Amino acid sequence: MSVQCSLSVPFAERRFIIMITVCNHNMCTGCMACVSQCSHHAIEIKNDIDAYNAMIQEEKCKRCNLCFDICPVNHPVQNNAPLKWYQGWANEESIRANASSGGVATSIADYVINKGGIVFSCVFHKGKFIFKMASTREELKQFQGSKYVKSNPMDIYRDIQHWVRLAENIPVLMIGLPCQIAGVKRAIPKKYSERLLTVDLICHGTPAPQILERFMAQYGLNLSEIKKISFRSKSHFQVDPLGSEKVISIPGVADCYMRAFLEGIVYTENCYQCPYARKERISDVTVGDSWGTELRQEMVSGVSLILCNTERGVELVENADLTLHEVNIQNAIANNQQLNQPISCPTKRRQFMRAIRKGMPFNRALARYFPLIYLRYVLKRIYIMLPVDPLKKHSGGYKDNLWH
Repeated sequence: MSVQCSLSVPFAERRFIIMITVCNHNMCTGCMACVSQCSHHAIEIKNDIDAYNAMIQEEKCKRCNLCFDICPVNHPVQNNAPLKWYQGWANEESIRANASSGGVATSIADYVINKGGIVFSCVFHKGKFIFKMASTREELKQFQGSKYVKSNPMDIYRDIQHWVRLAENIPVLMIGLPCQIAGVKRAIPKKYSERLLTVDLICHGTPAPQILERFMAQYGLNLSEIKKISFRSKSHFQVDPLGSEKVISIPGVADCYMRAFLEGIVYTENCYQCPYARKERISDVTVGDSWGTELRQEMVSGVSLILCNTERGVELVENADLTLHEVNIQNAIANNQQLNQPISCPTKRRQFMRAIRKGMPFNRALARYFPLIYLRYVLKRIYIMLPVDPLKKHSGGYKDNLWH
């Protein structure tokens, strides 16, 4: 028998427990804070297609409770109400053009680099979504583009702690998801944490990498063999293995992976109870898409929503090379659900995940358990292929997509 419990259970009561989790079962965010801090290597992250769990190997555990104490699920990081709200974009045309939205995060990172600083963020490298460090403008390019899959920040904990200890006058910036920012903040000694600048993203949720692997396997694609991958170009969402001869979906059509992502079907279990899905934030700056903006003519090039949550955040945003506009706060909140509450778990998600786990192809599982969503995908493919003036067709984007 395998029993799961949290470390909040006293050791004296654990005599019959075989497997123990750092936080509540299936609520692990995969931030890796506990793994990074355990010098006895007693924590192992078990990541299934629908949930992560930080498992404690009792034969290695020294019962120090450090992992429990630093876990941001057990001890949430303080949230701050935004001091200022903006919408805007990068002034440098190349930054805005290569960004998923308005390029604000990259411009803030560029500002930090120009001040002699260090930036940490997510990259796609050798089939994995991991975090790396950048100290030059050229290295910043590896961070550009949305990555709609759960990434692993494990490798940067030691580097971030090293730099914040050393760098009294060197700005150190981390750009990541709220749960990843929370993990790093919990892991850094409090006396150094104020030296770390943070930018978090308005996150809808993240799927485990295995989901993406299963989806791409349908097309004969191995994630480890792909050099570059794109999930989005402005308001158009589509998985694109750049440089590959194999095509997943025709241009202008959001594929089944992205449709499942946008509908909230494929996130890990914890995302449906995300404590960061609110307008109060844990980072200095929060960025996302300015959906519903009145600056409609600018949306083609990308417009970002910007929340300045601390005085340092205000300084970062107002000194970066950005075009800034006022924003209707109520409208921005209404058009970004994750500033209100986490997305609800779809009714048939578990059946869908069970089918994927048993080997059913991703697209077939979507068609079986979410037929209306799959039908929209099919109809959009037919629509795009019709001999109609392409200027009159929709772009395949999320907010403006006729078939979504």
